[in-house]
Amino acid sequence: MISRFIESRLACAVVVLACFAAVPFVGKLAGEAVKGHRNRVADWLPATYEETRQLVWFRENFVADQFLVVSWEGCTLGATAAEDDPRIARLTTAMAALKVPGSETPVFQSVTSGRSVIGELTSSASDISEKVAIERLKGSLVGEDGKQTCVMGVLTDEAVDRMREVIAWPMPATLLKPAAPTTPLFQAIAEAGLTVDEVHLGGPPIDNISIDQEGQKTLTSLATYSALLGILLAWWSLRSIRMTALVFACGLGSAAMTLALVPLSGDRLDAILMSMPSLIYVLAISGAIHYLNYYKAYSKEKGVHSAAYEAMVHAWRPAFLCAIT
Repeated sequence: MISRFIESRLACAVVVLACFAAVPFVGKLAGEAVKGHRNRVADWLPATYEETRQLVWFRENFVADQFLVVSWEGCTLGATAAEDDPRIARLTTAMAALKVPGSETPVFQSVTSGRSVIGELTSSASDISEKVAIERLKGSLVGEDGKQTCVMGVLTDEAVDRMREVIAWPMPATLLKPAAPTTPLFQAIAEAGLTVDEVHLGGPPIDNISIDQEGQKTLTSLATYSALLGILLAWWSLRSIRMTALVFACGLGSAAMTLALVPLSGDRLDAILMSMPSLIYVLAISGAIHYLNYYKAYSKEKGVHSAAYEAMVHAWRPAFLCAIT
């Protein structure tokens, strides 16, 4: 009975219609997974580590991972504030005025520089000299030479949730993707008279967004190489354009479905999960080739009427073992 259903036109129609009906939903969810790609290196630390528990406690009580620093060659303090690199003041002002795109929420809770903190330490309420203040700030907002400095900003919670829109590097256009709009951080950098190549950025948000963007590049290259490998493997095994197209569609659909499961599970794509679509694609290609090879063999031996059922019965074991391996 099962074999007759599998061989029936009704079964073929049901499978084909179900696949076509699922395409828009799977495509939408897979797109959400890719767009929601975000990395936090701290998320990869084992929860059982004492250091991880200490980090969690520190984050709950202090601003730990929401700050970034911007510096460049020539970002130096002068003998007086008037002799400082003028781009320091321009960048501080521009960063303080930034808003999260589509919102009135500021990008930064606070923006400071080496000069502004020196001014606070040497205010009339304190008897600290500028020389002592600089010594205290060496290794943080002031370099070891006593001159090199930086601009530091602490992100708001909304900016942290939307880091890719707020602080990501400008990405050039590709054949598959247009150039992304310049983010507020780099708009402020341009307003200060600096270029992307001049500035040096640091801080946990910069680490995370760098991993995000490199992960996107990796996903594109992995997808391209995997697609080519799958097509060549299918053609070499099957010697049929129609069957190669079926195998490619199976691999592509399986990879898209695994991406769609990410937002459905309440999780998000990161650098660790980035290898999953390519892995699933190759596994699906392998399973489809197993099935079609059995189908070809049994269609020649027993005819096409029972070939689909016989292929399913005999192909599941090697395909399963291949996937488990």
